[in-house]
Amino acid sequence: MVIYFSQVSSCQILVARWRERTPEGFWAEFSEGGKPLGYKSILSWLTAERKRNNKLLYQKARDEFGSSFDDTFSYMKNGQCFVKTKASDVAKQYLKLKGINDYDNDEGEDEGDDEDEE
Repeated sequence: MVIYFSQVSSCQILVARWRERTPEGFWAEFSEGGKPLGYKSILSWLTAERKRNNKLLYQKARDEFGSSFDDTFSYMKNGQCFVKTKASDVAKQYLKLKGINDYDNDEGEDEGDDEDEE
């Protein structure tokens, strides 16, 4: 059996949300009409929530750092400096700068974003 990184990451996000609540609280959040949502539906909801949060944190970082954003949120590649454009990367660095441990902001949650900084 082959296990892909995205499956592990998804499982970690799901488990993290489970641990934040009681089982009753978790199922109250992830049920419709009294029926629990399926695994993929829950992951889709959590992924969409993470993307929304990342975009909000990206904008907060832009607003807060203003003209120093480009210097603060940059990376080096092949000897050239690039400004980070991926919301998840900026959000992750912003939270780290603020000393906030955001355990479920792992690689891979922005799959499908148009922006890429490889």
